[in-house]
Amino acid sequence: MQSYTRTAVWLHWSMAVLVLALMVVGFSLPEEEGPARSLGIQLHKSFGLVAWALLMFRVAWRFTHRPPAPPAGLSPAQHRVAEWVHGLLYLLLFVQPLLGYLSASFAGYPMLWFGLELPQWGWKDREINHFFTECHEISAFILIALVVVHAAAALHHAFVRRNGMLRRMGVPLG
Repeated sequence: MQSYTRTAVWLHWSMAVLVLALMVVGFSLPEEEGPARSLGIQLHKSFGLVAWALLMFRVAWRFTHRPPAPPAGLSPAQHRVAEWVHGLLYLLLFVQPLLGYLSASFAGYPMLWFGLELPQWGWKDREINHFFTECHEISAFILIALVVVHAAAALHHAFVRRNGMLRRMGVPLG
């Protein structure tokens, strides 16, 4: 069975770890203002921008390196569902950091990337900030649902179908 390139595998698992860490940090931020919340938000924003940059590289890699053919025995319907889930994952991984950046731009605080000040795309406006924060949170839940579907499908291929799908992504299972 044909595998993904080492770079594609590295990009996949790097993004997986990074997105998981962003979710943990994002959902565990303290509600009350203070140094812990400020640090958590700065780390979340900084690593969110890293995730966005990594996604841009990943998309460029994908356009210049064709993925392997689907495994034998995958029905056309299953292949279409997999393509839709992958497409939606890419879309949300693209939109999610932008919504976060927009939310931060309207928060009234400097937009920092590991301490380096970046341009803001807005001004201090509590209502606009709230709107983009809500969009960022809702899209996070949609992203989580898609990640669960993606992981469940991978586990199904590894343990039920045993068709080597996970080996294509560098995991010696199935």
